[in-house]
Amino acid sequence: MKGNLPQPSRARPGEEVNRRRELPGDPAEGGGFPPSVLARWMRRLGSPRLTVVLLAMACVLVFAGTLAQVKIGIQGAQERYFRSLLVYWTVPGAGLRIPVFPGGYAVGAAMLLNLIGAGWLFGSVRRRPWLWLAHIGLAVILLGQLAVDTWSVESFIRFREGEERSYSEHDQRYELALIDTTDPDRDQVWAIPQTLLARSKEIRDPRLPFVIRVRRWLPNSVPANASEPSPSPASRGVGARVAVQPAPPVSDPDRKNVPSAYVELLDRQDRSLGTWLVSGWLEASQEIRSQDRLYRISLRPERFYFPFRIKLIDFIHENYPGTSIPKYFASRVRLVDSERNQDRTLLIYMNHPLRYRGWTFYQAGYDEWDERVSILQAVRNPAWITPYLSCALVSVGLAGQFATRLWKQRRNQVA
Repeated sequence: MKGNLPQPSRARPGEEVNRRRELPGDPAEGGGFPPSVLARWMRRLGSPRLTVVLLAMACVLVFAGTLAQVKIGIQGAQERYFRSLLVYWTVPGAGLRIPVFPGGYAVGAAMLLNLIGAGWLFGSVRRRPWLWLAHIGLAVILLGQLAVDTWSVESFIRFREGEERSYSEHDQRYELALIDTTDPDRDQVWAIPQTLLARSKEIRDPRLPFVIRVRRWLPNSVPANASEPSPSPASRGVGARVAVQPAPPVSDPDRKNVPSAYVELLDRQDRSLGTWLVSGWLEASQEIRSQDRLYRISLRPERFYFPFRIKLIDFIHENYPGTSIPKYFASRVRLVDSERNQDRTLLIYMNHPLRYRGWTFYQAGYDEWDERVSILQAVRNPAWITPYLSCALVSVGLAGQFATRLWKQRRNQVA
């Protein structure tokens, strides 16, 4: 009977140690994790099957987000599918939101954990440095995209010749601005983003001069037809004379939603100061007097302030002869930065932007109805270097890995 039992394999003493070192996380590797629950989870996280599943989920997410752009626009698709943890399905008429698929942030976080698990399976950096380098490059591009979504700014400056700007404005987002103009030399500004207005019924903050009750929020609106006047909930300001009506949200990138809101203001003793209409259709701000102080209120495009000023000196616009097709347009601007003693004149034109203090200004367009109006795109992206760094790390890592494998293969053939 003993002859039928499998015989244990025989090996030289050095071979057993070598086999043990093939297991990632073995203590013999030096500095690795001991076999434990953590080791099992790291093997699962680094599984190639998980990599394939995550890539398939990313493809489905990109496909669904691309189709959704037709109805909700590019900005809406990005917020719903790619800049979210979960993708929700809204039940029509019920107001319920049911999660149906992981969002871009969830899939990206899972990919990052998968890369960490794969790196653990490689063992120490000294054994497989090139694979580590390539996977670090992939991790950099994932973290870089998160940094871009968090800190990058894309906005516009629209000004006429002779005008000066120290801020840019977002093309789609709005904010409710409360400005204390009592001091003739200095304004104090409070800005409430439209996302907070859309989801809040009451905004009560000790830093604000008023309590803000949102009576009605309109994501998109149009001025009320004068021939068919509609009652306005506003009791103070311009809203007591004019009104706006809700409009279906637009998804065309060449158009934009113009929101409006009816807000009631209360002082610190909760005494009502009336209900006001604030709208993107109203160019001028409205005046509010409370406790011997003068305030102004408006719903305006979200602003991003610079530590310097830009003045449009001259706008150059040329068309092809006999057509309205632009041939050349450029902006001659004056940059003034008192903090750094800068005062210089520059020319901004196509493929020749102005880069200064983390901001980049591109010549984006002009006003077709006023040839003296220039439109600059202002971009701030602290993570601009991450795509270049990621591509360099992945390229060097893959090239090094292929070269190492080729060298070992050639050496074995010679031996």
